[in-house]
Amino acid sequence: MSGLWAGIDWSEHLNDLAVVDKAGMVVARARVAETPHGVKEVMRLLAGLRSSHRHSRKDVPIAIETSRGLLVEALRAAGQPVVPINPVVVANHRKLAAPATVKSDRGDAALLANILRVDGHRHRPLPANTDTVNAVAELSRTQLQAHHTRQLHYNRLRSVLREVHPAACRAWSDLPGNLLRPEARAILALAPTPTTAARLTKRQLRETLAAAGRTRLVDAHANRLHALFREPALRHRAVVENALGVRVRVPRRARPRMRHPRRTHHPDRRRVPHPPPRAPLPVLPRRWGTHRRPAPRRDRRRPHPLPPRPGPARLRWRGPHHLGKQHLRH
Repeated sequence: MSGLWAGIDWSEHLNDLAVVDKAGMVVARARVAETPHGVKEVMRLLAGLRSSHRHSRKDVPIAIETSRGLLVEALRAAGQPVVPINPVVVANHRKLAAPATVKSDRGDAALLANILRVDGHRHRPLPANTDTVNAVAELSRTQLQAHHTRQLHYNRLRSVLREVHPAACRAWSDLPGNLLRPEARAILALAPTPTTAARLTKRQLRETLAAAGRTRLVDAHANRLHALFREPALRHRAVVENALGVRVRVPRRARPRMRHPRRTHHPDRRRVPHPPPRAPLPVLPRRWGTHRRPAPRRDRRRPHPLPPRPGPARLRWRGPHHLGKQHLRH
């Protein structure tokens, strides 16, 4: 180890850098932006801390309160060791170091460097993972955040329903998913308050359940919900109930389509004229109990479609009258 430790207090605009020695004294400070020029400035500062040829900037670990971000990736790409520190640990050390000191970016950068100097053995640098591992980690983190966001919205919705619509909390409590089920969201979008839910008919409930994807026991669930929503219960005044219903209402894009989508026509359907309607066929009179259509007559002024075969006149067929009586004997 070179006996130097660095800390960066990152922010949205400028990042404060502080370097401390073995005594905990600040030997260098800088304020850089999250740009390629700012990263080069950090590398130049760490490389010029000592004039000895044995000194290397890669021997100076950098403490920061995050393990992700463009600045962290740029430092790791340059081969600089980066040690992430939990913000809760930084807050606890701040209280021990100077309880009455006002928080500042310059002070937090020096505090991070001192945490690494004193308790560096309790923190480990970021590993040199491959791009595939980093991609899998980001996808897993995104899935975890989506799960937490879903649970947060579920808790908020259930908290509001307990105040305005307690019957909705009990309507799907025995089914997996509870209020997260598609039919539950469809019913709440259609009737977010007890008054509107009590006005729903069985037919509306069946259509809503079917449109939300319910295929089994649709009539039974519609009858159960119809009886549950009409049970006597405590209610707010109409104005307050409608205001609370706005918080319950599901966004319009989350509602299932109740009607079939409109048929889309070609954009040039009005420009292309339609052919005129064909005239109906004439009704022929009944003769002998059947419809008889006259046979088409050939125009004798036009040549025959099959012209006569060429050949001598004596070999042409002229009809049966051309043969002698000896050829007609049986």
